[in-house]
Amino acid sequence: MLSTARLGRRVRGWLVRETSTGRYFPEIDGLRFVAVLLVILYHVNGYLVVKCRDRFDAGFEQSWLYRFVLHGDMGVQLFFVISGLVLGIPFAASARGHGSGVSIGQYFKRRITRLEPPYIIALVVSLGLLIGVRGESFSTLWPHLLASIGYVHGIAYHKYSVISTVAWSLEIEVQFYVLMPLLGLVYFIHHARSRRLMMCAGLFIAAYFEQSRIDVLCIAANGAYVRPFGGLFIYNQLHYFLVGLLLADLWTNEWRHPERRQRAWDVAAVIGWLCIAIAAVAQVPHHIVLPPAIFMAYAGCLRGSWAKWLVTRPPVFIIGGMCYTIYLYHFIVIGLLGRVVVRVGSSGLYAVDLVLYAVSMFTGIVVICSVLFLLFERPFMNRHWPSDTLAWLRRRVEWIPRLSAVGTPKEAHLERAEAWSAWGGKRPEVHVTVGRQSVEARIESSEEQREPPSPTPPPGSGMIPDPDR
Repeated sequence: MLSTARLGRRVRGWLVRETSTGRYFPEIDGLRFVAVLLVILYHVNGYLVVKCRDRFDAGFEQSWLYRFVLHGDMGVQLFFVISGLVLGIPFAASARGHGSGVSIGQYFKRRITRLEPPYIIALVVSLGLLIGVRGESFSTLWPHLLASIGYVHGIAYHKYSVISTVAWSLEIEVQFYVLMPLLGLVYFIHHARSRRLMMCAGLFIAAYFEQSRIDVLCIAANGAYVRPFGGLFIYNQLHYFLVGLLLADLWTNEWRHPERRQRAWDVAAVIGWLCIAIAAVAQVPHHIVLPPAIFMAYAGCLRGSWAKWLVTRPPVFIIGGMCYTIYLYHFIVIGLLGRVVVRVGSSGLYAVDLVLYAVSMFTGIVVICSVLFLLFERPFMNRHWPSDTLAWLRRRVEWIPRLSAVGTPKEAHLERAEAWSAWGGKRPEVHVTVGRQSVEARIESSEEQREPPSPTPPPGSGMIPDPDR
């Protein structure tokens, strides 16, 4: 039997995020935990206010707690900053010569193979629930499904996706992924102060235009100005991504070594998080206040002592590592669990009910999404999953021609070419890549007579020409 400690280590191994580089920073997943927690509180509060408004004490909408969770959607902006930080680090390191160069092809391939499959699965699950539970028509939903899969629903319909409420932010994320190779050129400015001043200038200009609603692309409709694409476009959130790029620059160049005065960073973390809370409760220009506040909060958690300790506790960074699955499914889980939770008796006090409902729903979300994470997200964290899946299929379906394997022995490539020969048709030329060698395996075509596959010749025989030929 497994001991409790051993079982805990095994569960932790299952649930901890797998990175493509093999380097893991728990503090970043700890920051993701804070972001996804705020988003969950925002949606739990919205559900309860719609379903249980008549149960709460009068005047609850004036309480500081209600005003705070009402702006819990700022967790999305926290995610945007993290995306800028995570994607900016390899570009900044490459520009300063601290790492290998960034392959743009591999960059986009990784974005697609890592993020697209869980997203499509979540959309299909949501579509099934809309049809099966709410009785929606597939003929009405399928155009929205296609637009959501292509990350263009906000552009096409100027509103949130009817398939998934949270898809709008992922569409903005994808727009940032596309722009990142271009934005990453800023790291090639050699002078550090000039580089960072340029990022800060772009940050505050973008924040000013968004906060003041001055947008040269605005169009008039019925005499009133409206924001194109419903405000669901990258330029509405660009300043948050730029905060992440600035953090990535400092992380790569200035924060490579431990900081002696960590207490000062702890103070910065406290000030930053307090400013974020004040921005939620008070009537302040969010897009002006939030970027510097998030910068201070994140910098303190990345460089401080006890602030970093708080965000690197195992429950915190493990749940934060599952944030993508939690973000995709939490709205669905809230709707399903809410039908049960709202039937429980109410205390009549908004603050008490919100805490009780939020804790119960958050627990259910973590449990359910942990299973969904293991099924629908973690398998795609392995960057080799496409080739592994193809190899798995080939082992079970012998006739599938194996023409695209990489890094396998020469004998395996010859077997794949012979599989084509045995299957029929002209035997093609197979271009094989083994490690860093390029090898061509040619098998003569024969339409009239098909011979059974011959045993694999040893390396160096006439079927494998000299790679340097």
